[in-house]
Amino acid sequence: MIERETLIKEFLKPVLGKDLKSGFPFLAQLLFPEIVANGPAEAVKKIESYYDEPIAVSGRNISGIEELRSLLLLNAVAPAYVNGWMILAPHTHWSEANPIIYRREKDVKKYWIGPHDINSDETYFPVSFAIHNFRVIPYEWADSSVLIDINEFELEMNLLNKLKAYFNLKPGLFGMGLDFRFKPSLFQQPSHSVEIPDINSKDAEAFSFVIPADVYFTQSHKEDVGQVAWHPYATNFFKFNTEENLVLKELQSELEKFGSEEEKRLFLQEISKLLDN
Repeated sequence: MIERETLIKEFLKPVLGKDLKSGFPFLAQLLFPEIVANGPAEAVKKIESYYDEPIAVSGRNISGIEELRSLLLLNAVAPAYVNGWMILAPHTHWSEANPIIYRREKDVKKYWIGPHDINSDETYFPVSFAIHNFRVIPYEWADSSVLIDINEFELEMNLLNKLKAYFNLKPGLFGMGLDFRFKPSLFQQPSHSVEIPDINSKDAEAFSFVIPADVYFTQSHKEDVGQVAWHPYATNFFKFNTEENLVLKELQSELEKFGSEEEKRLFLQEISKLLDN
């Protein structure tokens, strides 16, 4: 038992590829399929079945998401630390045989995700975590093409470890993702992005890729994507006054009426134009 817990803790740090390859089968036994679901639809269904309602785009109607947001803000040494996280519905698109790796494409705003080959002497940072029964267990990693500051990483992991006790109250529904996408510091505000399966590949283990949301929305042909991540911000994070909070709630209610992300984006664009005039 002690050896198992020690091994889990070691994988919460940056790890050499040779150690990731040798230790991953042990992690896979813990994670799949009970904690990390086999696909995004199944992961979302677990949450919606537990709370008996569909998850709103904002996530505000799911008490577990709201509790997590409050706990992040309460335990963060500084508000900027909250920027380093996403709330996840833990899932995988791939088999359980190999670790899933984020790799950034050189000179392009794109990450490729999937069962990349593991280089024995390369260092890999854990970036996606399932949390269950007081344990934080990584299930996705980033290779050295993804620049993550080690000091920021350690501070963010200290915050995550403070939340472990909470996750014993829920049946492994939620996970946490380190938000490194398209920003130079984990402490910076998120840069919105979209993950898309590579439909051009006939390989059963085909990769997905992540691109900035503004690039996705300007494409003439857009693949349908489901939402499996939610922002980390409690309502009081922004310190709005009473009147501003009412306006925010009205805006959220209006957004929920739209059926697609494209419609929401266009609506917000029109609001932005009105505010600029």
